[in-house]
Amino acid sequence: MENARELELIEKREKLERTGNRILKGFLIIFFLGYAVFFTSRLWLPTPYEGVAITPIGKSVTVEDRTLTIDSWKYSKEQREMEIIVEVNKTSLDSVNTYKWSVATATGKLDTKAVHESKDIVVLKVTNVPRRWTELALNMSLKQEDMNKGLEFSSLKVYTNDKHVDFVKKIKHKSTRGYLREAYLSKIEGYKAQLKTLRKEKAAIKTKITNADKMVKDLTDKMQYQTSSDQQKTGDEISNISSERDSLNDKLKEKNDEIKEMQQRIDIQKELLKKL
Repeated sequence: MENARELELIEKREKLERTGNRILKGFLIIFFLGYAVFFTSRLWLPTPYEGVAITPIGKSVTVEDRTLTIDSWKYSKEQREMEIIVEVNKTSLDSVNTYKWSVATATGKLDTKAVHESKDIVVLKVTNVPRRWTELALNMSLKQEDMNKGLEFSSLKVYTNDKHVDFVKKIKHKSTRGYLREAYLSKIEGYKAQLKTLRKEKAAIKTKITNADKMVKDLTDKMQYQTSSDQQKTGDEISNISSERDSLNDKLKEKNDEIKEMQQRIDIQKELLKKL
């Protein structure tokens, strides 16, 4: 009997040990899997966006007496390179016509070099671009020698992300004429995209105006079946809606002016393209 009891106790102890080992192994597997997921998540999770204000192609940014316009921003994942074509216009009388350029991600600056500089455009070449990136900052500032002369100019910075650059298979070196042609074509496409957005915004405003007109008519029709007190309340509602409609009509006029100007910009770029 004692031997049988001892065997039973041994079996129970061995069973507990096996169960404990399985639990420990399971815990270790889960722990190391979680550890691996945490440290490799950057390789497979979607890259984050900080939500910086993007400067669209063709849009100008002005700081003090200098205006920067992005004409084209291309990216070749295969070459890990970027080509940025920009225009710089100034109203200052100083002698500064070239600048220090840099492009940076959230983790640091990238290798940036001006491969072409003329009075019309600047072409920047960015190399060793990380394969996983979301947002970039382009910075224009004075060169050290100009700063040593006592000249002052706040750096001018614009942003883009991987949804707004032009993905290409290969970036090729071009002549001045070739870069100008690419700049004009790129701005035309950028202006067309902005024009499309403006027209959508105009359509949305017109829809709101139509809805406001209908609401005013419906409320006016209801007033003949209301008491004096209710008519007063309805009249206040009509007044508020009419005021909002007037504001929408002003916005519609502004939007029409923006559309007209954007179409003019497209036409100008087309004329410049013809003269090349």
